[in-house]
Amino acid sequence: MSTMKAIRFPKFAPDESTLEIAEVPVQAPAAGEVTVKINYAALNPVDNKVLGGHLEGAGWAHPIPFYPGYDFSGTIETVGEGVSGFAKGEKVFAVNWGEGKHDDSSKTIGSAFAEFITLPAKKVSKIPEGLNMKTAAAVPLAGTTAWQALDKGEVKEGSKVLILGAAGAVGMIAVQLAKLRGAKVFTTCSSRTLEFVSSLKAADTIINYTETDWSAEGGEKDFDAVIDTIGEADVFTKAKKVLKSDGAFVTIASFDAGFDPKAHAPLRFASFMCLSNDTKVQDDLAALIVAGKLQVPLNKEMDFSMENVKALYQVQRDGKSVGKNLLVVASE
Repeated sequence: MSTMKAIRFPKFAPDESTLEIAEVPVQAPAAGEVTVKINYAALNPVDNKVLGGHLEGAGWAHPIPFYPGYDFSGTIETVGEGVSGFAKGEKVFAVNWGEGKHDDSSKTIGSAFAEFITLPAKKVSKIPEGLNMKTAAAVPLAGTTAWQALDKGEVKEGSKVLILGAAGAVGMIAVQLAKLRGAKVFTTCSSRTLEFVSSLKAADTIINYTETDWSAEGGEKDFDAVIDTIGEADVFTKAKKVLKSDGAFVTIASFDAGFDPKAHAPLRFASFMCLSNDTKVQDDLAALIVAGKLQVPLNKEMDFSMENVKALYQVQRDGKSVGKNLLVVASE
């Protein structure tokens, strides 16, 4: 395993044209790190944003060539000095992410679209009995984002919450988690995805946005929180029409409210947010899946080849997936 195949791009591009497969050295784990042999990796909308260079000006590190991919599942290959609790062959999953952005002090940024990945052991969770490796790869980034967005919105038992976009990866998990917290859940979707969103059996009310404006006069009001996973035009202005005066607006897809959560008093929170790696959240998500309380549907699975990687990027960019898209790097 001295070398491996990995996806990278030598320059930013609006599409998958600059993606390439390279034969590169497998990075030996430093103290506190593990090397994982990857079985599955999941695509996310952020992968196309990074490829397009859209986050280069946001203070995120983008070393070129860039090795993309954040979500993965696999087995421990090598354990670095000082790491306890992991052994060769154990099944694990993770999102390789920092605090509110994709990089931190560790050497490896992204790099999950590859045969191996070396990263800090503190980012990695064990796959419990009853959780398959495909779902384990699909859940961490979207699930952690959904969980933390609900936390920022203080969604709890008795809350009235509107989640914009239940057909997307974060939205489909957020509606389920909000319901599990005991909230009264409203959500939006299109005619095309209505059946899928209904099948989640999580929302109390589903608003078909192709037929009804969720912010219109005479519609539902007095929400404790609006969680935006879509980023539609004027979403913050529209959200303020339906929120309680001290409500929360949490968005993962719009910069309308800015980045200071306290800048729009009396709203208790109004800001863009981005996830932070949290293995406890990863573990809790896994436990909910094993208990049959959380669904993470899959959309497409494709083997690890240049043609298939480009195809999955296009599928993700088209924005019509219902469920997660997986890259099958190695058979189990």
